[in-house]
Amino acid sequence: MEEKKNKRGWVKTAAIVFLSVLLVLTFFSNTIMNATLPEVAIRTVTSGSINVQIRGTGTVKATETYNVTVDESRKVRSVNVKLGDEVSVGDLIMVLSDESSEELVEAEAQLKAARREYERLQLSGGTTSAYRQLTDAKAALAEAEKLLANVADYDAAVAEAEAKVKAAEAEVKNISVQIKSIEKTLKKYGVEGELSEDTIESLRDLLSQDSDSVRIAAVELELAAKRYKVYYDNIADEARRIIMLTDGYLALDDEAAQKKYVEDRLDVYMDDEYEKTKTGESVLVLNEHEWEFRDGEYTFKIEPELQADYEVGYKTYKDALTKYNTAVAQYAAAKGDELPDFIALCEKTYADSAAAKDALTKAETALSDLKKLDPSTLTDLRRAVTDAQQAYNLASFDYSNQLNDAKANIEKLEAEVAKYSGVQTGTEIHSEINGVIKQINVSAGAKTTPDSTLVAIEVPDRGYTAEMSVTIDQAQRVMIGDTAEVQSGWWWGGRDITARLVAIRTDPQTARTNRILVFDISGSDVNSGDTLNLTIGERSRSFDTIVPKSAMRSDSNGDFVLMVVARQSPMGNRYTAQRIDVTKLAEDDVNVAVSGDLSYNDAVITTTTAPISSGMQVRMAGN
Repeated sequence: MEEKKNKRGWVKTAAIVFLSVLLVLTFFSNTIMNATLPEVAIRTVTSGSINVQIRGTGTVKATETYNVTVDESRKVRSVNVKLGDEVSVGDLIMVLSDESSEELVEAEAQLKAARREYERLQLSGGTTSAYRQLTDAKAALAEAEKLLANVADYDAAVAEAEAKVKAAEAEVKNISVQIKSIEKTLKKYGVEGELSEDTIESLRDLLSQDSDSVRIAAVELELAAKRYKVYYDNIADEARRIIMLTDGYLALDDEAAQKKYVEDRLDVYMDDEYEKTKTGESVLVLNEHEWEFRDGEYTFKIEPELQADYEVGYKTYKDALTKYNTAVAQYAAAKGDELPDFIALCEKTYADSAAAKDALTKAETALSDLKKLDPSTLTDLRRAVTDAQQAYNLASFDYSNQLNDAKANIEKLEAEVAKYSGVQTGTEIHSEINGVIKQINVSAGAKTTPDSTLVAIEVPDRGYTAEMSVTIDQAQRVMIGDTAEVQSGWWWGGRDITARLVAIRTDPQTARTNRILVFDISGSDVNSGDTLNLTIGERSRSFDTIVPKSAMRSDSNGDFVLMVVARQSPMGNRYTAQRIDVTKLAEDDVNVAVSGDLSYNDAVITTTTAPISSGMQVRMAGN
């Protein structure tokens, strides 16, 4: 029984809480909703006057200003006027020094230099280089004619030379193919690049890695090569030459067989001839020495000192080479590698390539030298003589013009010197008009600049002007001849000043948006530099519908305002923004006169706490 009472009490309590919350939400729902709506400020639509006049400021300046200038650079001794001084015709403005002007000094220096240049041209002759080129061209023509006369069969000689070039080119091409194959194999050993002494050395380094005997032998070979290889090479070259004279070599027709024949016998022959050099019986011919005829044949006559050098050099290099090859062969056998044979192939191919390229160069040079004797060359040389003659004639013409120009320059500078000497400004400068000193740009001790303004004198008798920048739209509302109201200082009137619009021109600072209104300022109390407040344009007009400028909005569809529309509800008034399209009729700095579906006292939105659009619900500021 007690348990049932407790359950009824709990249900009663829950119902009371639920009804209380529902009552609170009902009474405060308006407040909660308003807290989430954008807050707007409003102003009512009014009627009244809009002042569409244009206001602005302008600084008074004289219509005409006389600038005191001089035509030369002179030092100023004294300035005898101050800003604001009234001067009359003849009054002393300033005093200049009596020394020569900088322009006169400069003109005299230039005249001196021009005379020296004229004398230099006369002494140089002007055409020496062109004459030398003409003489050289004639000499080349004569030499070619002489050489060509000594060639009996020019065409045959050229054909033979061209055949040698082709053969040499074929050999170079053949070796190039071998080199391409070798360069592919280089990558196998991790050596990149073209076949060269450096790549061969890299292979040697690769071979000599981890081998003290090979490395030591390579060092010894390098040292021997630097000191003695020339002796070894001389003997090898002479040995090849002698072997190529033997009957066995001459009996062979194939070039490859001939090369093999020479290389197979080279070492033995060299060793044999090396031994003969010791007794003077060698038939090897070394550089820069003589032959002697002995026992029916020519034998090389070698000096004892040179013989000793050759003996040491040949043997030292030969031993080092043998030692290196032995070390490499032993190392290769231990490594089971083909690298030594590949290195030998690289060395031979590289040497063959150098020899083939050298042979090609010599053949091409011989052909080129021969073609220089081509009869057509004579035509080119004759043309070169003609061109050189024309160049000589042109140089003579140019030289004559240079002399005339130099002489004319002297005459011009003489005239300038006479000008600055004869018409130099006096030491005193006086005013040539009646006016007021408005600008002083020099001081005592300074130097004048030609044609720059030293002192500006305002001429009050010629009147004053003032300028005011306005928008293009504002400029379109006024016409030339309109009169502007003038305020000077804080109060309107008080001074006899009138302003009349005399010109409208583009504002150079804001050409796209602004124009300059130019006013003619007159009156008995006008001073240059005064700032005037100017008002020009239509008088005030009355309108039925006026809204604040802050209420105006616009988009792609035109100008509009957002009006607040109130609707009653059980919980109070609800406010909604509604778009009203309008057309501007006139405006001033604060308000805009419009036409549209608006009435007097309608509420329009001026500011919002968040972006809003037509149809959105808003809350009024203060609610």
